[in-house]
Amino acid sequence: MLLSWPAPFLFIKEVKNHKEIKEQIFSTIEEQSKNKKFYNYPNQIRKNANSVWNCEIITSFFERDSEEVKSIFTEKIVNEIIDPALQDLFNHPSYAGRKNPKQTILEEIWYNVYQPGYSQEVHEHSGSTFSGIYLLELNEPNTTIFYAHGTKYEYAESPGNLYFTDNIKEGNIIIFPSEFLHSVKESKNYRISISFNLKCLF
Repeated sequence: MLLSWPAPFLFIKEVKNHKEIKEQIFSTIEEQSKNKKFYNYPNQIRKNANSVWNCEIITSFFERDSEEVKSIFTEKIVNEIIDPALQDLFNHPSYAGRKNPKQTILEEIWYNVYQPGYSQEVHEHSGSTFSGIYLLELNEPNTTIFYAHGTKYEYAESPGNLYFTDNIKEGNIIIFPSEFLHSVKESKNYRISISFNLKCLF
């Protein structure tokens, strides 16, 4: 499904092997996330980090280059999550007229764990071409919100300048232009998402 506005868009697709992927990585993420080094409190300053997250969340973002985290995202897992969605995106009729990339590079991938009450502030993934969210564990309506305002684009078909994703279920992947502002409202239940950034060479 492609939700198209005059410029950027959201591309939503069910991950075919979701059940198998979850069985392979869920318990490892759950165990890793118990380590306090993955806990982020609002406005925490981290060494050698280019960003400060003003939210309470458990995330591997700041440890994403460690062997511990990289071992989760094997080439097989990454390919099963991202590749089919990208192929469908670039082959979708609504994408016609846009230039397909000659090469797409996975710049970074990490997980976010939300305990009840955790959330994430409005942000963008600047510097990349496309970003994605894979909903690995979701026990409530999805609380990710995309914002039409605050960017160089206009989203005439987005009522109230917001797009809510509460209809998107566990096992789905969302791909969007990296400059597209978004946030995650407070979770009521345990939730795990996998996020990633892609650089396209045209």
